[in-house]
Amino acid sequence: MQAGQQPSPTNAHPWLVPFKQFTTYADETVALVNLSINGLRRIIAWPDFLKAAFHLDDSDDSVAEANRQAELARPEVERDFPLLHAHALLGLWSGLEALVEDSAVAWLLAKPDILQRPEFSKIRIPIGEYRLLAPESQMSYIINEVQRDIRLMPGITRFERLLNLIGLGGAVSDEELRKAIYEAQQVRNALAHRGGLADRKLLEACPWLGLKHGQPLHVTHERFLYYRNAIYIYTGDVLNRFRIHEGMEPIVHNRPPLNTMVEEVETSSTSPE
Repeated sequence: MQAGQQPSPTNAHPWLVPFKQFTTYADETVALVNLSINGLRRIIAWPDFLKAAFHLDDSDDSVAEANRQAELARPEVERDFPLLHAHALLGLWSGLEALVEDSAVAWLLAKPDILQRPEFSKIRIPIGEYRLLAPESQMSYIINEVQRDIRLMPGITRFERLLNLIGLGGAVSDEELRKAIYEAQQVRNALAHRGGLADRKLLEACPWLGLKHGQPLHVTHERFLYYRNAIYIYTGDVLNRFRIHEGMEPIVHNRPPLNTMVEEVETSSTSPE
């Protein structure tokens, strides 16, 4: 850094890096979803465009190929893009998991005294292997160890337990937010581990979805936005905890409250085709 040059926020506060990485990934994921939706719709309209613009008929090779692609795209469009949204939800949830874990690692690197807390004294670490690791890998090792049981906890609880360990837990009083994160996790688990079919665990965890055992999950665009908004709002809340702890002003988010979306998606929840 040159003389007189101010350090970047991420250099001064390395815990910001995971938040910036998540924001970039999440925004790119949502942009890809929107681009894919527009693209699939245009694929369906393309045969009619070719015939109208160039006076072709269905016997023309280009029209025939356009019709073939349109037939491939049509089921996804007519069902409101469930496969596209499923993959996007899997990515967003993995990104949220990585964000909380990576920010906890960065926080421990910046505040190693936290390791004096009794919760960390219970960790069994092979000293020889541990000493060979770089500092960041050492903190990552510790975070992985303390999460052995935490990873199995439902919804926001799994993240709050880890954040509590590093002194950054908080009360999430918004019940709709807690429910949305919980539902996103349970739907994600069924998508990832049950081939996209509703299993007994999902039926018991989210009875309000009205699913039947073995029913294909159908994540509509509105429901995907509901999950996305919940994840965005929660990550914003967590970011502000870091900022306030460091004496920085919290960021006031202009996104609409999550409960403003509930009514419009009540009829478009994860449902049968």
